[in-house]
Amino acid sequence: MNILLVGFDGSRNSSKLLLDLIAPRYYQDKLYLDTLESRAIEEVFAHMERKPYEYVIFFSMKEEVQGNEIGFVRNAAKNGDVLSSNFPYDEMIHFLSESQVSSKVEEGGEESLANTIYYGGLEYMKQKQLGTKCILIKLPVITKMDVMELSSQITKYFSILVKGKQTSSQLEKE
Repeated sequence: MNILLVGFDGSRNSSKLLLDLIAPRYYQDKLYLDTLESRAIEEVFAHMERKPYEYVIFFSMKEEVQGNEIGFVRNAAKNGDVLSSNFPYDEMIHFLSESQVSSKVEEGGEESLANTIYYGGLEYMKQKQLGTKCILIKLPVITKMDVMELSSQITKYFSILVKGKQTSSQLEKE
């Protein structure tokens, strides 16, 4: 199973710091994006062209996120067109909540670089009929969350996915 983890470069960016800490495994690739919109989208497309991914998870930092809560973004929008995630975020939220990681589902679609890239990824997957599951996860600024604990739990979740345990009851048994 191939998983692509995508975050933004920058020494104080929560998404970069989280990606740095997620334990490397044979099944996941990490992509650190430049903050230039056109270059970032091209990098994502280039990665997806080279290798088929079952999951693509975009991480971004959102300073407005309150406390240590992370947000799972359900939709991406561009020029009034809305694309929805097919990622099993309810199961990931449930798994993280068992570890006291606070999260919520957000509708999304606001204008931001992360939304533009998320929309571009969803659109690309739809056009190519890839069936890749994709989600945008918003992270608070690093000082507001325990990034070590979050990276540990995300690593465990991906390990479970790779083992093929994709239901809530199976996740609870781990």
